[in-house]
Amino acid sequence: AGIVVAADPDSGVRNTSYNRLMMARKRELRIFMAVGRHLWTLHNKLERRNEPLPIAIVIGVHPLFSLGAQAFTPSTDDEYAVIGGMMKESLRVVKAKTVPILVPADAEMVIEGKILPDVRREEGPFGEFTGHAVSKDDRQVIEVTAITHRQNYIFQDVHAGYTEHKLMGAVPREAALLKAVRQTVPTAKNVCMPVSGNCRFHAYISIAKRTPGQAKNAICAAFAADMLLKHVIVVDEDIDVFDEEHVLWAVSNRFQADHGLVVIPNAQGSELDPSAGPGGVNAKMGLDATKPLTGFAPELRVPEEVMKKIRLEEFLPKFAKT
Repeated sequence: AGIVVAADPDSGVRNTSYNRLMMARKRELRIFMAVGRHLWTLHNKLERRNEPLPIAIVIGVHPLFSLGAQAFTPSTDDEYAVIGGMMKESLRVVKAKTVPILVPADAEMVIEGKILPDVRREEGPFGEFTGHAVSKDDRQVIEVTAITHRQNYIFQDVHAGYTEHKLMGAVPREAALLKAVRQTVPTAKNVCMPVSGNCRFHAYISIAKRTPGQAKNAICAAFAADMLLKHVIVVDEDIDVFDEEHVLWAVSNRFQADHGLVVIPNAQGSELDPSAGPGGVNAKMGLDATKPLTGFAPELRVPEEVMKKIRLEEFLPKFAKT
């Protein structure tokens, strides 16, 4: 995997994204691009004009560059600016040798090329963040035009399908999802995209519920913001979304399927979901695990004043001394 840099041919706005790449020949790579994402959209725009999309594949960068490259931003935002903001300094760039793209000056390696229009060749299978191998399919082709690198360069890779691969997607997604949900539900408190959901397919969202329909609005906003999401659970603000046991406790005690379940069939999801249909079409499910505003059974809690009076040494003197 490498960070692919491309620019909108009309606006010049740059996009960065991690993409799977397969070496096919000395000057040929084959690339997987998620349907509907920015790089896919840029290639689709130029393919309709029968033109190739110039790109640069960047390998070996600062960790903040890696995080910024995965930022979930509008297509009108230049992601080099996002990366510079995360690094708190201007991004050092130089001109690529064969394509009209500025590339990071401190990268270990840069592979230049162009994604060809109307050319598809077999790519895969490869292991993915789901822990499954994606089957072979005909995908887009890159013609390599140049390779530059530092002396004694370090080839930085991703351990596919394991925790590193999953967590890379969580950090930028959580921040972007919280921002998107707050546009609809301003009282949204926190978002967690857990490892158990591959840091992409599941989201736990806590809200300070003020009206009866807010949890369902949050569910719809989350699905609209990130098409990879498959299951969304909305809980009250007293639930720690980073504690999965606590979230599932809320589901077991506060969720009823006859009025708290949202199912959206035949929606665009991830092509990398092994259970999805052709093109990544899947069903999405939202669970409203919030308490009704009309009142709910109180939780069992030891009063704080009682907790303060408890002295462990009175019951277990030997244990307390150790």
